[in-house]
Amino acid sequence: RTRLFTTPATLARTGRRRILHLAEHHPWAALVRDGLARLRDATAVLAAPAAASG
Repeated sequence: RTRLFTTPATLARTGRRRILHLAEHHPWAALVRDGLARLRDATAVLAAPAAASG
């Protein structure tokens, strides 16, 4: 867990969005990026409206 939280990154804000820029040279950056993508995909499924039955 410590390795994930020590990954160098910068947080930028533009408009109402927040963008996390991860350092590409860090050995754990790919793992963090993949984990964040999985979380984003999971929350997108939860936030999507259910299809109407009928």
